Amino acid sequence: MTQMPDLSSERFAQLSAVSDPLFDQSKLANILYKTADLLAVLIAAVVPGVILFGGFSWMTSPYRVVIVVSLLLTVVVFGRFDLYQLWRGRSIVDHTGPLASAWATVIVILVVSAFLLKVSAYFSRTWAVSWLGLGFLLLFSARAATTLFLRALRSRGLNHKRVIIVGARAWGAEVASRIKQADWLGLDVAGFVDPEAGLEGLIVDGVPVLGHYDLLPGIIAKQKIDDVWICLPIRSPENGDPDHIANVLHVLRHETVNRRLLPRLGAMNLLRRPITEVIGLPVVNLNLRAIHGLGLFAKGLEDFILGTILFAISVPLMLIVAALVKLTSPGPLFFTQRRHGWDGKPIIVYKFRTMYMHEEDEGQFVQATKNDSRVTPLGRFLRATSLDELPQFINVLQGRMSIVGPRPHAIAHNDFYKEQIDSFMRRHEVKPGITGWAQVNGWRGETDTVEKMKRRIEYDLYYIEHWSIWLDLKIIFLTVLKGLAGKNAY
Repeated sequence: MTQMPDLSSERFAQLSAVSDPLFDQSKLANILYKTADLLAVLIAAVVPGVILFGGFSWMTSPYRVVIVVSLLLTVVVFGRFDLYQLWRGRSIVDHTGPLASAWATVIVILVVSAFLLKVSAYFSRTWAVSWLGLGFLLLFSARAATTLFLRALRSRGLNHKRVIIVGARAWGAEVASRIKQADWLGLDVAGFVDPEAGLEGLIVDGVPVLGHYDLLPGIIAKQKIDDVWICLPIRSPENGDPDHIANVLHVLRHETVNRRLLPRLGAMNLLRRPITEVIGLPVVNLNLRAIHGLGLFAKGLEDFILGTILFAISVPLMLIVAALVKLTSPGPLFFTQRRHGWDGKPIIVYKFRTMYMHEEDEGQFVQATKNDSRVTPLGRFLRATSLDELPQFINVLQGRMSIVGPRPHAIAHNDFYKEQIDSFMRRHEVKPGITGWAQVNGWRGETDTVEKMKRRIEYDLYYIEHWSIWLDLKIIFLTVLKGLAGKNAY
């Protein structure tokens, strides 16, 4: 079994955060960068050929195939080098290293493939060398032009994000000042919050103090905040200092905004998180989330392809189950329930009804227990074999769920457990799933204690931080192998 991280320690409570990696993917920037890269590779391939061969007669099938393959590789490989993240606050020169590495990787793949397939003789060496050399120059030029264009848009007030800075003292004021000077960064400082009470209404370098950081949830909703930048000194609670950073993270535990920690250089050795630089400032990325950028596209494609196949395969079985449900007890065919989905937004989840019709108090949800009298005989079998979950393939095809992900909980359960476990709502950084890493490791069914739920959350967070297509396939395989029936499912 894959080694689980220690998520029950102080690290679990204090260094957990939500949302995307530091440089959030922007749809506009993503499209522009990809388009620019593809055009650069295409032009770099066509121009040398036209010059060398005096026209387009050279573009026979082998040349067309290798150009198309190179375009596909560019998108895939460049995504793996994080070149399709929005590099707010980074200089154009910072693109050079990742760009050179990614293009070199594309070249190596093409050369090795040509050698193994014994097709290198079909291509002009002069054309190949010209294409690969010109390719990097055009890629860098296109990326520089795209970056400057995006900066120009932000300088004119477009594609901006709103930021709250935690800490109105010298360090926070310096960060705000640098943001204001870098209008091309596309960030607007909406205000400060501070650990000290009574500062509300104070103006620091033209930016208002909006109150104590305990007010952050309300401020985020009212001001439509995208980012919270924490500019506080790192204290040592063992010496009696208040741990304001941990307190701020606790206040933000139900929010889905991006969270940044901007420490002073002297504190950087106290943290073991990825550190980068924005407008000359050290920034620690508090979140470790594997599904972003190209991964989101790959995950969506996986759900569409596998979801369509598995739904089609399961239709005959669902028809049989549906008939049995209607014949064995009165009531609706499906049990539908509002649960939290991606980013905490409510979704409707479908299941085959497994209980007799009964009433529950409004806002209350009682989990099924062993020998629960509310469960029908057929329902007990459906629950034990997870066949009641089959209609959730409809949720997958609707785009509301994934095949693999943290299992969606009833909203009443979320409202209870999010107050007991600080990082509970991090489960909603990804779409909920029909099956998940926690379920195949034995943490499915009733969670009648907070400790059981903590263990489930640890596995869910491990999945979020270590996601890959291969991990999804492993979970699907384990679900079929041992997850369809379980002792805790009743």
